[in-house]
Amino acid sequence: MSDANSTNVIADYLRQVDRALDAAGVRDRASIVEGLREHAELEMSADETSNVQSLIDRLGRPDEIVAAAAVGAPDGAPVRDWWAVVLLFLGGFALGVGWIIGLALVWMSHTWSRGQKILATVVVPGGLSATWWWFLATAGPSGCTAAYLHGTRVLGHCTSLPVAEPLRIAIGVVLMLASLLTAFVLSRQILRLRMP
Repeated sequence: MSDANSTNVIADYLRQVDRALDAAGVRDRASIVEGLREHAELEMSADETSNVQSLIDRLGRPDEIVAAAAVGAPDGAPVRDWWAVVLLFLGGFALGVGWIIGLALVWMSHTWSRGQKILATVVVPGGLSATWWWFLATAGPSGCTAAYLHGTRVLGHCTSLPVAEPLRIAIGVVLMLASLLTAFVLSRQILRLRMP
């Protein structure tokens, strides 16, 4: 194989590795790819008869490199990532503060891709508590009533938004499923990166 072809094959391989590391949200992807590039250049210059494909086989498939990078992640990352998922899912019940902390943990982590972080941000802010608030806000008949005793108002009560019961339940189920889906996607990514 000519030098130009070898260079193209190695460059293509490094692009594949970079894309795989980016999709996995690996923080040190630039240094990993640069290290692979340096290793390939050294090996190719040391042995002019070296087979490019055997070099790439020794370096590893992109998915193997992603797995190795995930194993080398800081020890606290998996626990912090699991807390992020729990707080996103249930943190809204703590006056929304838990959800905000969970969201901050998601954006600080290198476990998730940018798309997964956006999903966690925009799909059902507040997590599962959004379903609870929806049902609370739409419960019962709507309107305001008041009770008077000798011309003085003694009791007043305003109720919820007017929403037809089937629609109310359907929206509540969609909110709940969206929260579950977000938690599932984030959890699956943690497991995928942490599995040997």
